Amino acid sequence: MSSLKEFLMMSEAAGDLDQYIIAAQEPFEDGLRTLVEIPSVSQHAVCKPDVRRCILSAEEYLQILMKGGTKVDTKSRLIGWDNGLPAVYWKCIRHRKWPTIILYNHLDVQPAEQKDGWDTEPFELVILDAPKVGRQYFGRGTTDDKGPALVGLLAIKFALLRGLPLNFVVVWESEEEDGSMHFPEILAQIKDDLQGLSSPSLLISDTIWPAVHVPSVSCGLRGVINFTFELTTAIDDRNRAKGVHSGLCGGVATNPIIRLSHVIAASVDEAGWVAVRGAHDGLAPLPAEALEAFAQTDAITLETFKRDFGLRSCFAGSVPDLLNRIWNLPTFEVTGIIGGVTEPAGAVKTEIPGYARAHVSCRLGPGQDPVQFEQALRKHVARIDSDMVIIRRGGVSRPFAMDPKGPYLQAAAEAFKTGFGYPEVVFDRCGGSIGAVIHFTELLPGLPVVLLGLSLPTHNYHGTNENFDWRQAAGGIRTFVHYFERVANMPTAQK
Repeated sequence: MSSLKEFLMMSEAAGDLDQYIIAAQEPFEDGLRTLVEIPSVSQHAVCKPDVRRCILSAEEYLQILMKGGTKVDTKSRLIGWDNGLPAVYWKCIRHRKWPTIILYNHLDVQPAEQKDGWDTEPFELVILDAPKVGRQYFGRGTTDDKGPALVGLLAIKFALLRGLPLNFVVVWESEEEDGSMHFPEILAQIKDDLQGLSSPSLLISDTIWPAVHVPSVSCGLRGVINFTFELTTAIDDRNRAKGVHSGLCGGVATNPIIRLSHVIAASVDEAGWVAVRGAHDGLAPLPAEALEAFAQTDAITLETFKRDFGLRSCFAGSVPDLLNRIWNLPTFEVTGIIGGVTEPAGAVKTEIPGYARAHVSCRLGPGQDPVQFEQALRKHVARIDSDMVIIRRGGVSRPFAMDPKGPYLQAAAEAFKTGFGYPEVVFDRCGGSIGAVIHFTELLPGLPVVLLGLSLPTHNYHGTNENFDWRQAAGGIRTFVHYFERVANMPTAQK
């Protein structure tokens, strides 16, 4: 943390935002290295100590950053330590009538192993010089969501140094990638604090631009619900799944992988549409205005979308079709299948497996009820194969949508233009999910929510070689500061 302390010594006298950002690069990279190199995989029980270690390291970074160079009263604490996975909670309330910005990020990450196809060890931060983006950071969590979390924090620090008339709250969760199951309990512990805030709004940086040079303010999120499908077709005398000889039993024994494949094939048609009866119930159509910005611009095309994500093919036949599929429609995606031979390619094992399992992730569109969707899916699977066992995994995130015409979202769009210098900012929807949003808005009805993402399609969200870059980080700090200035100057802000 030595670079952070040196940064604090000079930042107190730095009134220029550009100079502040230049000075912030080293402490940003040091903080990112500390967090990325802790494998905070919330879905793996074995990683629970690492998740907690990551939260402790994040709180230490936050405390050092916020206590140095500013004469303001700040408080941080860990909450939810005894139930589930903890969160960092920090607040700086300087005037009870000033508007309050709640900054939310998550510090847990998706599973990752180098054998999955990473060029480097996923939990070692690798920094490469890159002419177009300054510096490029490779490692799990760099863009989702440890990098953006540090960007927001550094922007808050500058706002405090400049004396902007705002209050700030930071909530860093550690269970988002597992559905935020315990997040309502986290919020319950700070309920009185949050409900007593003046003019609160929620700011989240955990979404992706539609294209590399097109900043976006997202106005909606899909929901998500995850399952495991399991089937056992042969057991030994200890009731464990066992394989059988493919010659002695082939043609007679039922094959669990084939049966599982039948269920999967019956759940999605050849055009990529979910073929589950009742899977579209409650779905609200995508508003025409949601596509207007993209009708007037070449911000996204089928070719740029495929190029940015590395896709060799896709189902969509047009841009409106593409956007409807990734923003609004439900999905049925198989993210993994286990069963039978798992040895390297070329190995032959003439055994029919006695067990097969598939991991399934389903996104839900606006207006859809996760409970109804799950019921429809279970009935669908039972009609095809009544022996199939379905287990719901992790928490459930409901879909969310909001009006882009609100003053906070408009302020975010203007801040993007100033922060990055791009003339074009679009209002889009994000096909991903953030469970905490619904929990915040249930606790604080009418809470303005701003999804101000910094990640790019080329950053490989959830994928191998996940990365972030200094250009996005620097532009993000600048954008956040300009957004803070606009919120502080809103006519409705109580002074």
